[in-house]
Amino acid sequence: LMAELSRQAHALVDSLHQQIDVQSAALADQASATRGLVWILLLGGLAIGVVDTLTTHADYPLPHAIREFNTVKNEVEFDLITGSAPSLERDVISGKIHAAIGTFSQSAGSLEVHPLFYEPHDLYCGLGHPLFGASKSEIKAADFSQYMTVQRPYQRGFDVTRFGALRQGGSVNNMEGMLTMVLSGGYVGFLPRHFANPWVEKGKLFAIDRGTMTFMSEHAVITKKNSHETIVLDTFVKALKKVVMLHRRDESA
Repeated sequence: LMAELSRQAHALVDSLHQQIDVQSAALADQASATRGLVWILLLGGLAIGVVDTLTTHADYPLPHAIREFNTVKNEVEFDLITGSAPSLERDVISGKIHAAIGTFSQSAGSLEVHPLFYEPHDLYCGLGHPLFGASKSEIKAADFSQYMTVQRPYQRGFDVTRFGALRQGGSVNNMEGMLTMVLSGGYVGFLPRHFANPWVEKGKLFAIDRGTMTFMSEHAVITKKNSHETIVLDTFVKALKKVVMLHRRDESA
């Protein structure tokens, strides 16, 4: 009797092992097929537009998002394009590029907008400017209409809302140009704080009354609304949002 019970027990164990092997093989085939599907679908190009001088921002998520995207096997070729916010916005709407990161007007409700991070800007002047090193009281009493400013054409009139009357001394279409003009010592202009800090530390730039002249710009990723979104673009946007979410969680921990 004991021998028969032992034989039946062994037979039952063998049967269970066979069932497990069959189920494991089926799961392995399913996983392999899924990987193959992802491999097939993540092909092609991905054109991403970005405004300039963001790489020195501590919260800039793009490098981390690309790393996250590349954890999935793919044959996607990235095309990173630097441009002004208005030109990138137009390119997304026209379909010339798939997505863009920057500060946008979000016009006409034709864009999907996902906020990413904030960027503080301060007003700066360069070494040799009359306001360089000025105290808060001196800045408060200063007549800004005598100082030449540098503006960006797509933000024309922006400085007027902060200073009233002013002298426009030049225009630029990117932050590198703004930095060059301000470093000359003949102009005042707004720069992202993270971009200007190395020059402040070298004694080449001076932040003018950081308390009242600071403003925050919100950066977002935009895609075209109601477009035929590809799995490549969807995967990238999800990676970008995941990176931002994890960063915010780490900051609040």
